[in-house]
Amino acid sequence: MEKALYRVTTRGCGTFYVVASSFDYAAGEVTRELNAQDYGNSAQRVVTSVDFICRQTFMSNGKRALYGDNDENHLMISKED
Repeated sequence: MEKALYRVTTRGCGTFYVVASSFDYAAGEVTRELNAQDYGNSAQRVVTSVDFICRQTFMSNGKRALYGDNDENHLMISKED
């Protein structure tokens, strides 16, 4: 599954960077975590924007795709032991 790095900005709790499979999932993850941690107040937890930064994607032969405009395919998610 392709993963991407998103910048998620909230109304009053700051900006977060999330690796997720979609814009909606990234926004949802930030909202869920802010609610779980009871961080700020509910009005501040509102997501105001989600911006795509880059993605990790692979070609049909299994090799990493490293091409594209504006470094769009330059996300590498390592599998540490």
